[in-house]
Amino acid sequence: MIPISPTDIEWLSDEAAQPACCPVCTHQAVLRPSLATLHMADRAPIRFFSCPSCGSLFADPPDIADFGDLLHAGVDVYRSYVEVVGGIWEMYWPVGTIETGKSSPSLLDVGCGFGFTVDLWRSQRGEALGVEVSGYGRKGSEILQVPIRFDYLQNMPDIAHASFDIVYASEVIEHVPDPTAFAALLGRYVAPDGVLALTTPNAAYIREGNDPATVLASLSPGFHGFLLHAEALKKILLQAGFAYAAVEEHGSRLIAYASRKPVAKRGNALARSEYLRYLEQRADTLPPGTPTANGVLYRLIRDLANAGRWQEALKWSQRLDRDLEATFGPAAIQPGLCLAQLNEWNDAKGFSDRQPFFQPNYFYLKGNIHRVALGRIDASTAYYEAGYRLALAMLDRIGFAYCIEAGNLVWVMRLLHACCSLQTGEIRPSVDLISAIGTSLDAPPLPELGFRKFAASEVYTVFDEIGAALAVRKDPATVRALSDALRPYLLPRLGDASAQGGLKAPANFFDCNLAAFQGVLLGDTSPAPGDAIRLLTSALDSSRRIACEPGAERIVQAFLKKTETALRRINPAAEKGPGSVVPGMGSPWRFY
Repeated sequence: MIPISPTDIEWLSDEAAQPACCPVCTHQAVLRPSLATLHMADRAPIRFFSCPSCGSLFADPPDIADFGDLLHAGVDVYRSYVEVVGGIWEMYWPVGTIETGKSSPSLLDVGCGFGFTVDLWRSQRGEALGVEVSGYGRKGSEILQVPIRFDYLQNMPDIAHASFDIVYASEVIEHVPDPTAFAALLGRYVAPDGVLALTTPNAAYIREGNDPATVLASLSPGFHGFLLHAEALKKILLQAGFAYAAVEEHGSRLIAYASRKPVAKRGNALARSEYLRYLEQRADTLPPGTPTANGVLYRLIRDLANAGRWQEALKWSQRLDRDLEATFGPAAIQPGLCLAQLNEWNDAKGFSDRQPFFQPNYFYLKGNIHRVALGRIDASTAYYEAGYRLALAMLDRIGFAYCIEAGNLVWVMRLLHACCSLQTGEIRPSVDLISAIGTSLDAPPLPELGFRKFAASEVYTVFDEIGAALAVRKDPATVRALSDALRPYLLPRLGDASAQGGLKAPANFFDCNLAAFQGVLLGDTSPAPGDAIRLLTSALDSSRRIACEPGAERIVQAFLKKTETALRRINPAAEKGPGSVVPGMGSPWRFY
């Protein structure tokens, strides 16, 4: 069966209204659906309605399936989850930042999944108990050796009168038929001075224009019965008997805290250090080469690299390389061999027999490590190319549910591949990337960009980084070659800057960047500054008139400043001869 993708979301404006009842607040009305998509498991049509009373979003039909139904035949039930899909930090920090005032606070994690939060809590803070009815829980309890109960909370009379310092349910409430009753049930287990913590997708994030992959992940059609609005969630918690309730919006996610007294918080850095310490400890205790051990090592390498701790990331990556090669063979660590076997699989089973589910993400990290820690631009180029090509194959053949993180990295890997290629004299990746981004502005999100539409800030970054790579290389021949290669793409969008009245005003922020970028290239390579000045001036004038998406003001101001600086440099550069000044458009290597 063809997996669904973000392109299967259809935003509705004039669909026929029908009777509907909100499962969150029980409001009944005749409503028009907001969007339509397909069930993630069987591709049956599903519509979502926005409740005019509480603001929540709910599905029709309302049936809630088990995530096990997503898995392809022959794929272990927990492989993708423990290797990459399960966000250990994302699960831990909402409770890791709660200050209980106790030396060994207790935790009840309801819907604990594999049990990573239970395990982390027990290793760093205090006693913990998990509750999970799916097969993930049984597998996690066995592998991590943590206490997990395999039943519904209300069916456990032996702990009916127990209380815990923190009761936690992460990404659970959207799966239950009655959220108010669920919150009240959890409240019975919260100690008088304890805290109830919940996380759930944010209904307010579901709107056209937001990242479609994140929108689809939040909807999880067929598996999430509804998505709560922040105010609706706060009302549910207060109705459960708590005196205090606070709901934080973190993009596509809501984090809620309820208690009988104000909740105290710890520093995020303290929780982060506990998390990294846990990963290091687990990396040394889990059997090498197993999916759980590989997943722990991948996350440790990723988060050390994100923190700029490159030598530590390099050390752990060398260990993971040995384990992956022993388990899967050399193609799991060599980009060229991985690409050579790209046509040998076409489903999740074929993929997972050859590599871990974090493979494209890991190639991205290896590219960063080789570039920053080892100074190996040639190796980085190969890793970035293999990473984005493998991610695109995964999106096409097995679906976004297995590779959400990789899908969001596609354009970053393509950009870094283009920048590294420029430093070795290869311009084609930069031309292809710029062309793909330009096409995507006037079309649905494109698979070659990981199903992304580009925000103004991202378009700006592409030119910023490619310009910086050109400045690092300081090779006028490469700059001139890139300028020449872009001409066929420039002409239909901007016209011919050399022709009388031939230059068109840029129509959007991408075209403003394109005009400025070509202006800088020409200013560095052409002895006559006229075309460069016209392009830069047009980019400046148009960018002041064109409305960008909300939140892009800072990016536009930065663009204006850099373009004005480039314009001031053009005449001196032309007087001294081509290639004497390489302005650049930014600082290289932001994506760690």
